[in-house]
Amino acid sequence: MKPILSLLITILLFTVTTVVCSGQKAVQPPTLVKISDKPLHAGRINPMIYGGFIELLDDLVPGMWAEMLNDRNFEGVEKASRWCYYLGEPNFCDREWDHSATWSYDTVMPFNGSRSARLTTRKEENAALIQSGLAVKKGMKYLFEGYFRTNSPHLKVTVSLEFLNPDGTRTILGSAKLAESNSGWAKQKCEITSTGTTDRAVFRLSVNGSGNLWIDKISLMPGDNLKGWRPDVAQVVKAAHPTVIRWGGSIVDPGGYKWKNGIGSRDLRVPFRNWYWGRIDPNDVGVDEFLQFCELVEAEPLICISFMEGPECARDLIEYCNGTPDTKWGKIRAANGHPKPYHVQYWQIGNERGDQEYITGSTAFGRVIREVCPDAIILSSAPSMEILRVSGKYLDILCPHHYSPELADHEASLNEVSRIIRNS
Repeated sequence: MKPILSLLITILLFTVTTVVCSGQKAVQPPTLVKISDKPLHAGRINPMIYGGFIELLDDLVPGMWAEMLNDRNFEGVEKASRWCYYLGEPNFCDREWDHSATWSYDTVMPFNGSRSARLTTRKEENAALIQSGLAVKKGMKYLFEGYFRTNSPHLKVTVSLEFLNPDGTRTILGSAKLAESNSGWAKQKCEITSTGTTDRAVFRLSVNGSGNLWIDKISLMPGDNLKGWRPDVAQVVKAAHPTVIRWGGSIVDPGGYKWKNGIGSRDLRVPFRNWYWGRIDPNDVGVDEFLQFCELVEAEPLICISFMEGPECARDLIEYCNGTPDTKWGKIRAANGHPKPYHVQYWQIGNERGDQEYITGSTAFGRVIREVCPDAIILSSAPSMEILRVSGKYLDILCPHHYSPELADHEASLNEVSRIIRNS
């Protein structure tokens, strides 16, 4: 590396403002700007200082995930919490199934969760389940699947993508017929290739015949999805080069997300109410999907462990992510489609906790993490002298949270953390 020459250049910038007033010109005083080529830091800045954060809040993950149907579990649609940043504009998470007299929610014997959709068709009136506002591309293959049962095995079921013309007529962009259903829940699949491009497409599931058809856990995905993620999102995030991406937040601790309920087949995962941010989360994106996204964008994963679930649950999570297939949880991960360990190194104890209960309990978490993953980099939930005194031997990084829009507040906070570390 060539030596950096110390050079101080002083530039006087004169901003001259001409004011027409009694024939006089007023000149503002000069502004002094100092430019130096001397670095502010004596060494290299660690690239791990920059990263991203994925949290199950509002429309963040649904906007990144490739699923095209909202409320695919038929648990209903709820609004975002009023306290959060949500501005109220309708988005994917507000999209509902079109209201119709030919279908209703049914709580009797759903395939998953608390209810399914029941379509009632008669010879004189077909039943239909419709969701509007989809975007499709010409030539793209769309993958449909779902679970079906019926009390009339000869019903005819068609799945289609359509465009609603200004005059009210429909242009069918692609369709496929499903096999006959029976009285027990069974999975059906089909593929639809769109013949056109529009951001005003309509999904329609039509039933003709006479009887009832129950459906649950339906899904529509574009064929170019990357392990469930939108390819354009993965491309943009990868181009931004985030060295580390954090998974967790308030939904993990103390929210409704439980990692053990969000692994394995997405068909079997039960949706949960996101009481902190609002909405009903379909539970389609869990720790596996997050880690596979990190693989796609070539970023290191950082997982926030739920403090409320306790250190033994943390042990299981680490073994699930990093254990070999001959361990209990490593075997489960392998059965879920990922035999190779994820090798997660960054683990944070809890989310935005700094109370006495957290400080006292953090030692048990640190001990467990070191036992299961000796080379782990362990992060605190908040910085303090007390957390260092109690659990400092386990911690590698202190993590302040900043919400102020003032840069001076952030600088003061970081200076305080530096002081805490120096004096520990």
